[in-house]
Amino acid sequence: MLGLSLVTNHSPLITVFLTPNTSNLEPFWGGIMETLFQDVRYGIRTLLRSPGFTAAAVLSLALGIGANTAIFTMIDAVLLKMLPVKEPESLVALAFASPEYPNVPATSFSYPMFRDLRDRNQVFSSMVAYCSLPVSLNADGHTERVSGQLASGNIFSALGVNPLLGRAFSDEDDRKPGAHPVAVLSYNFWKRRLGGDPGLVGKIIHLNGYPFTAIGVAPPDFFGLEVGVSPDLWVPMMMHAQMEPRREVMPGLSLLSDPGNRWLRIMARLKPGLSEPQARAASELLFQQLNREHVDLIFQQGLKLFQELSQNREQKLPELPPREVFERSLQDHRIRVQQQRIQLLPGSKGLSELRQQFSEPLLILMAVVALVLIIACGNVANLLLARSAARQREMAVRLALGAGRLRLIRQLLTESTLLSLLGGSLGTILAFWGIDVVASFLPASLTSIALDLSPDHRVLGFTLAMSLLTGLLFGLAPAFQSTRPNLVPALKNEVSVPERGFRRLGLRQILVVFQVALSLLLLIGGGLFVRTLENLKNQDLGFNTQKLLLLSMDPSLNGYRKDQVGTFYAELLHRVETLPGVQSASLASAGLSGGGTDFSVEGYQPGPEEVMDIAINYVEPRFFETMGITLRIGRDFGRQDNRSASKVVIVNERVAHQFFGRQNPIGKRIGLGSRHRAPDLEIVGVVRDARYFDLRQQAALMAYLPFQSYFGSERNLASRTVLVRATGDPKSLIAAVRREVQVLDKDLPIYNVMTFTEQIGELLAQERLIAALSSFFALLALLLACVGLYGIMSYTVVRRTNEIGIRMALGAQQDDVLWLVLRETLVLVLIGVAVGLAASVGATRLISSLLFGLRPTDPLTIAVATLTLISVAALAGYLPARRASKVDPLVALRYE
Repeated sequence: MLGLSLVTNHSPLITVFLTPNTSNLEPFWGGIMETLFQDVRYGIRTLLRSPGFTAAAVLSLALGIGANTAIFTMIDAVLLKMLPVKEPESLVALAFASPEYPNVPATSFSYPMFRDLRDRNQVFSSMVAYCSLPVSLNADGHTERVSGQLASGNIFSALGVNPLLGRAFSDEDDRKPGAHPVAVLSYNFWKRRLGGDPGLVGKIIHLNGYPFTAIGVAPPDFFGLEVGVSPDLWVPMMMHAQMEPRREVMPGLSLLSDPGNRWLRIMARLKPGLSEPQARAASELLFQQLNREHVDLIFQQGLKLFQELSQNREQKLPELPPREVFERSLQDHRIRVQQQRIQLLPGSKGLSELRQQFSEPLLILMAVVALVLIIACGNVANLLLARSAARQREMAVRLALGAGRLRLIRQLLTESTLLSLLGGSLGTILAFWGIDVVASFLPASLTSIALDLSPDHRVLGFTLAMSLLTGLLFGLAPAFQSTRPNLVPALKNEVSVPERGFRRLGLRQILVVFQVALSLLLLIGGGLFVRTLENLKNQDLGFNTQKLLLLSMDPSLNGYRKDQVGTFYAELLHRVETLPGVQSASLASAGLSGGGTDFSVEGYQPGPEEVMDIAINYVEPRFFETMGITLRIGRDFGRQDNRSASKVVIVNERVAHQFFGRQNPIGKRIGLGSRHRAPDLEIVGVVRDARYFDLRQQAALMAYLPFQSYFGSERNLASRTVLVRATGDPKSLIAAVRREVQVLDKDLPIYNVMTFTEQIGELLAQERLIAALSSFFALLALLLACVGLYGIMSYTVVRRTNEIGIRMALGAQQDDVLWLVLRETLVLVLIGVAVGLAASVGATRLISSLLFGLRPTDPLTIAVATLTLISVAALAGYLPARRASKVDPLVALRYE
């Protein structure tokens, strides 16, 4: 009955909860918003009354939040951003895995495989193929090398990309080889290289010497399908012959008809309502069927080619292996292909070698800056704790007048949130500068054109969430401590004297201990990465990296035939060698390596599972002299090593030791192309092992072949690197070498001009990034921790001024007071060092795979980091200790 009377009497409380009229809630929410605005206004006034405190807190937070925002922006660009296309989440990238490399999916397919998958699949609504390649462009009388991309005619329509100007090419432009010489320009290239001229659409540009019509300009945000790779232009697939004049396949076959030539990447869009496992299962069946068809075709084409070449020995072609060896190689290929399994990789973020290279370093740096932010939060928390002591009387009065504790906690959290939002705003500004600094450590080829570093909704949301989280993180403990004062002493404005010594660690001291521990952890990590970089840079690579200039060029892009290529390079070398300041000059395959291949060794029978793979480098005479690679035994190549002479090869020490042991390898033979091939290349020299690419691994098995010996072979590429050994600064020769090239061909682009020292710097881009930034953030963490230590010791000295006066009045000397404060500083630091050393034992093992030439527990690195921290921390504690020792006892005795 009591409950019924409450309802029937329409209690105001019951009315509020029973009425469906939402207008009754307006006073409730209005009251909350009014209270919130009051808290914000009061918080702003409070912060403005303490500009020193506010500035110190905001700056600490800005450094921490800014560092996190900068690194997260890079992570967003490399790891998280979706492709700027329609419905990217429905895209998949096609790949296949083989038994030899089950965890390394291959992403290259032949054009016949793409065509048949596109036409015969039942699970994809569209499928596009593309291939990146260098192109020689002449648009205004000036020739340069640009990045082009052959793409299937449906690439723009399938991805839902509409051009900014003109039109995109379509399937109609991609039906007949060579029929539609059209190109779509990227927005960045159109603006940077062509001045953003709208009138260029419909005009003729020359690509590799062929006229193409620029029919459109892609939208600003479309960079293609690979993060870190931004083509300057797109051309229909059917124009491959004009875009790749140096690409050779078997006679009678083209890139569009050869099922054994894998050169395309494929991206497909799943049909609506179809899951990825369903699509993979259906695609696997079709892939296996097509593989069987294509491998049979490859076998037939191979045998037909072998027969034709055997009957026509007048062509300048490599010597053929015996027929049974050739058939066995084809059969091995058949077995390998039939064991391949298709994979569907997530395509929403595109494929990216950049992502594979930098994902781990960026995630480690994210953990580093997170620790920096925690240290910054510790600083602000200590500032708030010190400030709360000064506001004890204010809190006591408000509590005595009836204010609720939760109400005061909300007020204090509002103030800390305001600080964090101010710090986040300033940190965002700092991050814009920091992003450019981080990007400067990436390879030079990855400019802002190829990598979109503009902040998006994820970055802004991350910064906002980080600001709000830090506001709670550093504000919660001080808010709870401030709102439970001892009312009687607080109302009398009596300040409690801290307990003597550190028999009991308070919250402020514990924060400092953890700041010191985290700083030491970051210093050790940064030191390990710096020493790793130095070890990689200073190791012996097997050749002289100093005073060596590299220049690359590709005459075939300007229409040179093979005989013209040889004549051009011979004349260029003659001119360069006569330049003042040149000690020697030579040529090598582009990038100093022509790739790898199976091989056979005279008298050696490999096991069935043994990998027989050797790298090939085509070189000119004087290559070893120019590179500074020591010839151990035998001779160098000479002009006599031409096609009419015996076929010769020079191998490195690893080949000699692994396959010939203590025997003299000179005169022995190896065969390239197949493990079943009869060895037909005579070893005439052995040179010292040299590493060009992976500086962490031992030198690869290497075979050096003379260009002249294989001139006319399909393996020979016109793209070569000119090597110039200088007597002085190699950069001083760049202009002179360019002039000599222009004398021979003023329209031939030169690219990748750098010293070998600079090339090593690019090879170590990952290590430079993590070493530089981790050490910088470690020093920033040390600075923040020492500022926090200085602050807590200064606060302690102020709180203990009266005690210090009593001690000095009773006979204590200045040195006694100095040691009293400094000892307490060292106690905090040593406790923090002990915690940090214990944490580093486990934490550094997580980065062991990124180290080189040292262990995660390297004693020298740990000792230097520890001594650095103790020294700087002791200085931070010495300043307030010295100030304490200078206190006038009479003033101190009257201090309250």
